[in-house]
Amino acid sequence: MAAPLTATDNNTAGEGQPSPHHLEERMKLHQLTTADTAAEPMWCWVTPDGDPQIIGEAAVVLELRDAIDKFLAFGTVGEPIADTDPAWGNSYDIGDAVAEAVQYGYTDNPTRLADTIRAACRAGRIRGATQTDTGRWMIPRRTFRHWLTNYQPKARRA
Repeated sequence: MAAPLTATDNNTAGEGQPSPHHLEERMKLHQLTTADTAAEPMWCWVTPDGDPQIIGEAAVVLELRDAIDKFLAFGTVGEPIADTDPAWGNSYDIGDAVAEAVQYGYTDNPTRLADTIRAACRAGRIRGATQTDTGRWMIPRRTFRHWLTNYQPKARRA
């Protein structure tokens, strides 16, 4: 599995380019370890922001390869899927987002970080973040992680 997301290592070699090691790891499929050793192996890929994507068994990997080939050769794509579609899975509220960011060492001040995340949501910097009628932010986990890996804390005045 590729290196986990960390606050101090964005896996870059400078100028925002991925390091050779990180590119090498990203260009590989990874076998998913499961409790069922008799089952056909499942395969996954890890996104640049460290989010593992389960692809499926070998037949699905081949279908994905064919779909990518069609996309590259002819621009063939399926119907659009909204980044707010519930099929994507988990959405964070501000508390969940702060907890994940703190887990990766982004701050020792959760209140300030919560304010930063709310501001990023309001400004549209976290794709798919929506505010409910009650004012609660719902943040897609995947786009939050992407924002988090690119977030650079700014020095604050005392």
